Amino acid sequence: MKVCAVKIGFFLFFLALTRYSFAQEYLPPERLLEEIESEDIGITDFSQILQELLEHPINLNRASSNDLLKIPFLTPDLAIAIVRYRRSHGKFENPQQLLLVEGVSPELLNAIIPYLKVEKESHFQPSVDYRVRLQRRFNTIRGFEQGVYQNPFYLYQKIFWNPGENTRIGFLSEKDAGESEWSDLSSLYFQTHLQSLHSTFLVGDYQIKSGGGLVFHEPYGMPVTVGTELPFRQNGVQWHHKTSVDENTFFRGFLWNLSPSSPFSFLVAYSRNHIDVNLADSSHTITSFVSSGYHRSETERSKKDLSEESIFTIYGEQLFSGGRVGVQYADFKYNHPVKVGAVPYLENHFRYISLSHSFQRGAWRWQGEAAFLNFHYPAIQHSLFFHSRERPFSYGMVFFYEHPRFWSRYGREVGSVSDETGNKIGLLLNVNARVDQSLILSFMVHTRKDLESYSQFLFPKNKYILQLDYSPGRTGVVLRYSTQTQRRTSGFEPYREERQRKVRAQIQTFFSPRLRFIQRVELSWANTVTEQRNLGFLMYFDVFYRLPNNGGKVQIRWTHFDVPDYSLRLYEFENDLPGSFRNVLLNGRGYKWFVLTSLFPFNSCRLTLKYQEIWYPDKTLLGSGLNEILENRKRTLSLELHFKL
Repeated sequence: MKVCAVKIGFFLFFLALTRYSFAQEYLPPERLLEEIESEDIGITDFSQILQELLEHPINLNRASSNDLLKIPFLTPDLAIAIVRYRRSHGKFENPQQLLLVEGVSPELLNAIIPYLKVEKESHFQPSVDYRVRLQRRFNTIRGFEQGVYQNPFYLYQKIFWNPGENTRIGFLSEKDAGESEWSDLSSLYFQTHLQSLHSTFLVGDYQIKSGGGLVFHEPYGMPVTVGTELPFRQNGVQWHHKTSVDENTFFRGFLWNLSPSSPFSFLVAYSRNHIDVNLADSSHTITSFVSSGYHRSETERSKKDLSEESIFTIYGEQLFSGGRVGVQYADFKYNHPVKVGAVPYLENHFRYISLSHSFQRGAWRWQGEAAFLNFHYPAIQHSLFFHSRERPFSYGMVFFYEHPRFWSRYGREVGSVSDETGNKIGLLLNVNARVDQSLILSFMVHTRKDLESYSQFLFPKNKYILQLDYSPGRTGVVLRYSTQTQRRTSGFEPYREERQRKVRAQIQTFFSPRLRFIQRVELSWANTVTEQRNLGFLMYFDVFYRLPNNGGKVQIRWTHFDVPDYSLRLYEFENDLPGSFRNVLLNGRGYKWFVLTSLFPFNSCRLTLKYQEIWYPDKTLLGSGLNEILENRKRTLSLELHFKL
């Protein structure tokens, strides 16, 4: 039966390969998200921001440079170049005219087109945007059976109100399944822009990213993705209201951003917030920051809001022809001494100063950030990027060094989802070559290692990816080979090297403008498997259909996986409710399927439903502890209602 299914899969794969052509309009966001290989990552700031921009595109003919910076792919100097071009040459007739702006490549244009609109005249109308999300897992879970967990529903609500063209008010609340309260997290903000003062004010909850992200980054960082310019375009300072459900990594206070017509901008922010931590019993020292946000059991609730964190930061930036320079000072205080990770000393006061810069000359771009903790311990990140209009070739390189004593709770490692900065040295290299209009070859190297070992294990890691992306039209083929090695240099088995290799073959076919078909086959093998078999296997079939007259869409996916050991683990990206996604860890043997449906009952309302099952036929129990599922099947129903008034 298994062999038959594989043969049918390969037959359909190559059958679809022979279909005729239909050019894809833009780079879908999932191509930027599916490379995250981490355990069940859910809602992130990045996907939330992209979703909001998809639903509320920026008017290219009215946007200021600050408005354009809401798009994560754009840098401050490029946003200013777009505004200057519009002032000199008149309003844009279509987004494709952005190719006339110095620094906008075809690849970048494909990435930002979904988030832009062109309207020569527009009139503001007040609006209200509200969404509510409800989720329930239909499983027998030990925590509920023992009465430790309470309410089984996950609830998420978000509302935006735009009473004026330059004013916005927002509210967000969330509770996880098992928490007794209906709103474990509540977040509110008020934002207004005063054109006469060239100032924007925000009071409430927000997030900041500055420079290369050594001191401040998005809570979930930015994963590296082969074939994209994104890791080499993040610089300057960017801020936005709180978009994610992260409960412990955000600012709560006020922000003032001064952006006069001159090329100088200035930002002041202050935050005072209570966060979840683990405290040592004897010394009341913070031994770790709790990021899960769960408050279901007495143990989890006992960690809630144990520490107070206050942050003050000032950022100044000067723009000039072809570049920018920024300076930042940040001051962190806690009411308990901190001893976390690589920090071998006890302090409750941390001061950072960072210098960031960006220069562009023709096809070359050089940018970086240097930060110092307590004016002594350095962290450095610099990148070099080359992309020429005349040559179908791009080259990007990022080098980073973080002193073993450097630490920032809000900083994020290059290419990492959630690892904090500190005690690392590494290199990221990304090369893309467009052979012709339909064929792109990409190569990526990501290598990093700890500078000092603060535990019994030390794992230098090296990752290499070679990818072929062939899109002649209606058919798009991705062939990829990746290898990752890590060498244990201390511990019980010194100098043992662990290596995992993966091969992926994926094809996407547009049978019509409304019907899309995706098939993927992925294999993994490693040298550390304890089982007799050392091969992991994943195959899925995905059908996406858009209903006529913009009435909605339906996505159905069926997955078969057989991964006999954790060292062979595979990850599967899947769409979730709007504004979120999942990267599901696949380990063991099983089957997974889901149906995702979005309907528009009327113009101002969208209803989204998702039902998913994962079945492990070789197991009788799943998970462990209070989260243990007393069966071998996971079943989840999710619903979202979205209103625009």
